[in-house]
Order: sequence, then structure tokens, then C-alpha cells
Amino acid sequence: MEFQIQKLHSAIIFVWRGKNNADRIVSFLSAYKTKQLSFNVSLMSDYIQAQQRHGVITDWTVVLINNTDDKKGIKINEDITVGLTKRSDSETQVNHYTINKSHIIDPKHEYIDLTDDEIRRALEKSKKDAIEKGKDSSRVNKPSPVRIKEIRPENQGLLLIYILNPQPDLEKPALSDIPFVGLAVSFPWIEKDIKIEYAVNEQFLKEILDYPDELDEEDIDDPLITEKEEKGTEMKSFLLRTMKDKENFNKELSIHFYEGINISYSKQHNPGEIKTVAVPEQVESSVPLIRAEDIDRYYIKPYPDFQVVNAGEILTKEKSIITPVIYTDQKCTLSEGGFVADSNCLTVQSSELALEYLLALFNSALFAFYNIGRKGEKTEILIKEFPVITDTQYTPAMNALVESILRLQQDQASRENRVISSYFMNVLDVAVFEIYFPEIFKNNRLNVLSELKKNRAF
Repeated sequence: MEFQIQKLHSAIIFVWRGKNNADRIVSFLSAYKTKQLSFNVSLMSDYIQAQQRHGVITDWTVVLINNTDDKKGIKINEDITVGLTKRSDSETQVNHYTINKSHIIDPKHEYIDLTDDEIRRALEKSKKDAIEKGKDSSRVNKPSPVRIKEIRPENQGLLLIYILNPQPDLEKPALSDIPFVGLAVSFPWIEKDIKIEYAVNEQFLKEILDYPDELDEEDIDDPLITEKEEKGTEMKSFLLRTMKDKENFNKELSIHFYEGINISYSKQHNPGEIKTVAVPEQVESSVPLIRAEDIDRYYIKPYPDFQVVNAGEILTKEKSIITPVIYTDQKCTLSEGGFVADSNCLTVQSSELALEYLLALFNSALFAFYNIGRKGEKTEILIKEFPVITDTQYTPAMNALVESILRLQQDQASRENRVISSYFMNVLDVAVFEIYFPEIFKNNRLNVLSELKKNRAF
């Protein structure tokens, strides 16, 4: 491999350019073990090998990022010291180091391997994109990720290596005596790539919206960053405008709403009691009392604090979505029935659509976007005004994913379950966006729904 020491935006970086070196990249990646679902090195290696057999992404550039702002660094050999990159640690547990948004890459690093002409063409297309979106193209001084991937030759891949500071927060002790290693891979758009099963996560949306909202200190002076708030506002406006075009979708949709009831409480169970009361213990023939504080996104408290005796006609027997009467956040879950909802809860039923599918919509990021600024209103009104797309062939696949999330969410004590369920929720968010905005996904060559059709609940 050809080795170079380059200067990029006042920083010194170390670059290796290779030909037909995909096997070495696969061997390098395969040596890493990680629990991060968005960077599955095994599946990534399979993908690279599958493309390599067809003459695609065969030539790789490897870049070791050197942060010149870090005066201490780490000594690689007698001649070279590499400055450590600082990234925010979003993990609350002391023995884990998780990058905010699972996104380590610096925007300007993604085109290190491109020629000046390729960068110029990508920048021109990015400026045209800005004009089409009604933005000031003069503020676009670097190509967008989508255009970088489009311009990058199909035979060319990029591996970025970041040596991470093990003490991201100076007010906390270091997480390790030695630095962590962070990896980022950038692929080209491959017109006829060989499909394999690969991890789907929130990065699909980030490819559309460019880069994460949370940035690290070396990004502060980046001209693109000044547009983040403006971009967020534009995205919200775009969603609201587009969704307004769909607002007549569910005028005839059959969704039924039932508010819970005010119930009397008793400190203890009286065996001779004939009234309907809630007691703080489970007794024979009692049923759970579901309160607003017992539910969360895809979650219902497995052992509610109160049980209802003599429920009678107030018992909800049917399978139902349960959510707070007043909208404060996305807290929708599903129950198979056999409960009583208190006056702060709303139950939702439909004989026309699968409740799992509706649950995915009401818990989605799209629903949250659509209802920005409406906290404190009745959830029933928000649901009635949300356009529900009913004609979708992907409902069974989404139902299976929802069922998996509900099972995982039952065990909140398991960190592994929380991580996987959070990951699946992100996948569902992407799937909902694709249902409502298929053209955006098609134009960006993204496809989640067709992959979901292969899945079953577990």
C-alpha cells in the first residue's frame, strides 16, 4: 500500500492507498468485536466480500486521523505521535463508552480519498440540492454525504481510524488506561450491489438529513453546523406540509376510543367487599389497574401497583392500545385485554387495522414531528388528526417487529434487551418514514421495508 502523510484543514493525517486490498480490510475488521448493532463487523465483512467478487469496492484507502489540537497524544513509534480524537460519551454506565448518535465520522473526512475534480463535482451537486430546497447555496462549502457517496467510484472504499480519548469528560475519571479505537467505513453508491442481510438503524435517516444534531468540539467552527437549527426547522416544515396532503386518508377509518374510569381505592382488600375498588395487592379474581404512570413507549408495568376487585362491566376484555389521555410524550403500548384503565388512560381499538401497526405509527418519530408543540392536548384528537396510511403490504412485517419490541420491553432490567429494543424502534421509525415518503427513500437508494418482509417475531 502507498503511504502518505497529508495535511487536511490544518490537521496532519496518515493515509494508506491500496489496490485490490479488500481482503486485508476484511481481515482487519474481522479482528474487532463489538456489541454496537449499527457496526456489525461480521455482516460488514460479508458485504465487502460479496461486492469484491463482482469487482466492486476492491480498492481501499485507510486513514489514521490525527487530532493536532491534542498536544499530548499517543506515541505510535519513535517518529510518530497521534493526537487523540474527542467524542462525547453518551453512556451513563461507568464501564461503557458510547458515542452520541453512534456516529464517529467527521464530515470533512469522508472525502479524503476523492480527487479534487470529484470533490468539485460533488460540491456542485450539493449546491444545486441546496438551491432546489430553497437554501442559500453560498453557505454550502463542502459536499454532502449523499453526493460524496454518489461521486465515489464503485471500486473505492474508505476506512477511517480514530484513536479516541479515554477520558471524554474531564470531570470524570478515565474509562481506560489506554485509548479506544473507533472505526468508520464509507461506501460508494453501488448500482447493482449484491444484497445481504445488514444492520438497519437510525443512520439511514441521517444519510437523508446529513449529520447528527450533537457535535463535538472540533466541529464547532464548521460552516455547515451553523445551518443545523435552520435545517431542523425546514425538515419539520416539510413534514407538516407533506402530511397535510395526506390528512384525508383516515376520515372513514374505524378507530374507537374509550377513556378510563374514576375508581375508588382501598388500603386493603376486604373479602366481603361487593363494590368495585382498587387495592394494593393481588387477590382472587382481581385484574390489573392500568394508570398513566404504568405505561411507556411499547411498555406496560408487568406488576401494576393496584388490582381491581369486582371489575364487572368496567373490565376491558379486548386487545387494546393504551396511552395517556393527555399527550405529553410518546407513551403507547399494547395489552391483550383483561385490565381496567383509570381515568388518565385512553384505550384505542380497531377492527379494521392491526393494532400493532397502529402502535408503530403512534410511537413513531413521524407522529412526534407531526404533533410538535401540541403537548397538553388530548391524545384522542392527535390520533384522529394523524393521517393513517392503511393500504400497505408491509403491515405483517411491521407487526412482527412490534411484537418483538413488546417482548423485549417486558424485561427492563436487561441492558441487552433495552439496547436491542431501542435498535428495533429505530428500524420501525425508518420504516414508517419510508411508508409516508417513499420517493425520498427511492431517490436516496434506501430500502428498509423490503428487508422487513423477511422478518418474523421472536
